[in-house]
Amino acid sequence: MQLNGIFVFINFIQIVWNPLIVPLITILIIGALVNGINSWWRRRLLSQEEDI
Repeated sequence: MQLNGIFVFINFIQIVWNPLIVPLITILIIGALVNGINSWWRRRLLSQEEDI
């Protein structure tokens, strides 16, 4: 959709990208890393307890 020759959707995405989308993607990636490290750490602790 164009308004005075400007694509409204693309303009909206450009306005919202830095203040909204980038932090959300960053939080998603950090959450995935924390989850993976936590899972690895728990498995490592459980395997050490079984060896004792």
